[in-house]
Amino acid sequence: MFIAFLVANGAYLHRVPGLMGDEASEGENVFELLQSETITLTGERSYIGPAPDYLRVPFIAAFGYSALALRIPLYLASIATFLLTWSIFRRLLSKETALLVLAVAFFSPTYLSYQRLGWAITLFPLFAVLIIWLLMSHWRHRAVLAGFVAGIGLHTHIMFLPTLAAIAAVWVVVELVRSGAIRERTKRVLAWWPAIIGFWAAFATQFVILLQFTDDQGDPGAVGELISDRFKDLPDILPLVISGSSYVARYTGLEFAPGILLTVTGIVLALSVLGLVLGKHRKIAWLWLLGIAMHLVVLMYMIDRFTLRYFVIFVLGLWLLAAIGLGVAMAKLPDRWRQFTPLVVALALLLWSAAAMLAPFLRTGGSVADFSLGNRTNSAAALVDTRPLVTCLRGAGSVTSEGVHIFNRLQYFSHQYSNLEVLPETQKNTADFLVHYRQEGSPEVSAKQELCPDLNHFIVERR
Repeated sequence: MFIAFLVANGAYLHRVPGLMGDEASEGENVFELLQSETITLTGERSYIGPAPDYLRVPFIAAFGYSALALRIPLYLASIATFLLTWSIFRRLLSKETALLVLAVAFFSPTYLSYQRLGWAITLFPLFAVLIIWLLMSHWRHRAVLAGFVAGIGLHTHIMFLPTLAAIAAVWVVVELVRSGAIRERTKRVLAWWPAIIGFWAAFATQFVILLQFTDDQGDPGAVGELISDRFKDLPDILPLVISGSSYVARYTGLEFAPGILLTVTGIVLALSVLGLVLGKHRKIAWLWLLGIAMHLVVLMYMIDRFTLRYFVIFVLGLWLLAAIGLGVAMAKLPDRWRQFTPLVVALALLLWSAAAMLAPFLRTGGSVADFSLGNRTNSAAALVDTRPLVTCLRGAGSVTSEGVHIFNRLQYFSHQYSNLEVLPETQKNTADFLVHYRQEGSPEVSAKQELCPDLNHFIVERR
């Protein structure tokens, strides 16, 4: 299963999906960091720390300003996440159920689609399982280390807070319900005070930056006013993300058929309920459900709109809960069959994702179509293959784009290719070419005005 995991997450890592604008923006931070003569303490935003940028430096040095350079460190983080998850659940569950956890969570369409992207938020699962692993360890300084990892996670991106709140809530419940007098149980919780030191050692600098630079944080009051609307709209997006439909559509522009969407969502929910009411791991399942619920509540209070990246941890957590239920369902199988069930499940999910997501992307290079996020739509254009566009533009002249995500990608690649001349959007009138997406509503461009008319997803307009 581990070999299959390595192959599934490493295959076509340099080109599937195409470099995303947000990845390119974080990659640009590395370029600016390397040009700076001082230590960089601010990341791309006030709520995104610079630690991942420093992590990317050796990979940029080895592989240049490419998608692969941004994704390899996250690939290594995925490997560590896989192994830590096995270590955790091998202690909490039976061997067969722990293997099912690996199969269901790490081969789900959500993980295979979004955890291969080279941006800071992809590190959330690693920070989460590392904190849990430290909480369960017997290391002398585990409290300080757990607090430090929590601080690094929040330093990396403020949206790690819902995950951190979920872990903390479950841990406090576990400590308080353990045997012993109330005074003794309270003392056990307070004995973890060194975690506060570790946390602030990692997060203090970023906390100061959060307080000083608030222009990019949105309006908390406006976000708070719409909380009830987000909870009202939540049922609309849950089937789309739980089934993996929107995550696949991010690659292909095509959502699951309603029958498939409802069937997959129903199976995940039914297995989750099964794990909660039957089997010997019910206590673990209920604690895990508490964590999922806490994560979702805090998340809904923090976000201003539904976005796929914010629901990754929730979906992976729910699929993991379903794996516990699958372990209950598989318990009646003969031993000879049961020991191969996790590998069969992993390969079946892998083949499903390959057929629904990888094969269409390799054939078309992605899509610029819109897909549903419940209360709004999003475009698959963010992940289209950009290599044909870069090939077209190299040596052609100066270029820019009014689309920020197109511009971010071109600017990042310009550091790799000296003959790719990218001008800021403010100089669009002096650029030789202007790039748009080839989609409904795109500006009309005659054949004489268009460079590389065979591009599937982009229009390169002569100025």
